[in-house]
Amino acid sequence: MNVRVDNPNILVTGASCGIGYAIANTLLESGAYVGLHCRANVDMRERLVEQYPGKCSIHVADLSDCGNAVTLFRDFEAQAGKVDAIINNAGVALDTLLSP
Repeated sequence: MNVRVDNPNILVTGASCGIGYAIANTLLESGAYVGLHCRANVDMRERLVEQYPGKCSIHVADLSDCGNAVTLFRDFEAQAGKVDAIINNAGVALDTLLSP
């Protein structure tokens, strides 16, 4: 898939694997500067950093803590200069059912 972008700075949460990784890769192929977020798994994202040197940055944050979300945004903004878009792909898996 081709996406037409004009050098925006885009933060992709949950970019370490799966859909988030594919989204980040597509944006990088299209010319965007991409912030690659994950909670802990840096290995998958390092492939993109090697493939697109200077076009992406790695950001580790546990977004279950709201304060970390603010820090993530500010860190990416400091790295990229501005934030044009955020793709909120990060999710959590629960081991138990939620109570009503």
